[in-house]
Amino acid sequence: MTPIETLIEKQAIKELVDTFSNLADIKDVAAQGPLFTEDGHVTTYIGGKLFADLKKEIESEDRKS
Repeated sequence: MTPIETLIEKQAIKELVDTFSNLADIKDVAAQGPLFTEDGHVTTYIGGKLFADLKKEIESEDRKS
């Protein structure tokens, strides 16, 4: 990977983390879902209590029929 490619990838990761964090600040858990990979999973606790348990599930071609 070239230095420029590395910088581009680092910027993309920073933007992803910033977006996730901003959505967390406003407690918009549903909007965080599209930020995850197919097997992504996040469990969020607020005040020691479960607030959200988000799993990204992609509907496969097999499951559509």
